[in-house]
Amino acid sequence: ADNCSAPTVSFIEDVFDGNSCGGAIRRIYSVTDTCDNSIVVTQLITINDTIAPTASDPTSMEFSCIEEVPMPDISVVIDAADNCSAPAVSFIEDVSNGNTCGETIERTYLVSDACNNSIVVTQLITINDTIAPTASDPTSMEFSCIEEVPMPDISVVIDAADNCSAPTVSFIEDVFDGNSCGGAIRRIYSVTDTCDNSIVVTQLITINDTIAPTASD
Repeated sequence: ADNCSAPTVSFIEDVFDGNSCGGAIRRIYSVTDTCDNSIVVTQLITINDTIAPTASDPTSMEFSCIEEVPMPDISVVIDAADNCSAPAVSFIEDVSNGNTCGETIERTYLVSDACNNSIVVTQLITINDTIAPTASDPTSMEFSCIEEVPMPDISVVIDAADNCSAPTVSFIEDVFDGNSCGGAIRRIYSVTDTCDNSIVVTQLITINDTIAPTASD
């Protein structure tokens, strides 16, 4: 207002203190009458971002073997957003439940804006080996006498394999049909991985004496 007539209001400048987090702008206007009498008025504009960014927990993943688990990757946080500008995503840590079989890993990421408002999102990674190892039945053997049958030997299982690590081969038992003339032994081995997934393979040992005895006249 003015004593004589309506004054003119003009914008002069914004004076920013440079702090985009908790800073301020002093917005200055001049008020001038027709005789160039004037004053300056100031509007204080405060900038203070206290709103945290947003993001969803990344999609869970499941693997059979620990070796299949990928390295941390911030791109799995696909919807990070903020009220002021694009937030930054960073990996924090992996926390395992310590189990070898049925292991879970909580992989956490930090989502932060320029004013250090942040949230944590968690990706659940499950490692659960339910796949049994593989192996072929050992080569069959044939002997004339039961005394010729060798002791069990796990090396006869030549192609044992597993999806995660080398399996263990163990002898279980010999099952003999009791017939020493044309009879058979089923020699059984187990093939087991570190998560106790296992199969059984069988070696067939035939005992058949077809050789006649000898004697002198």
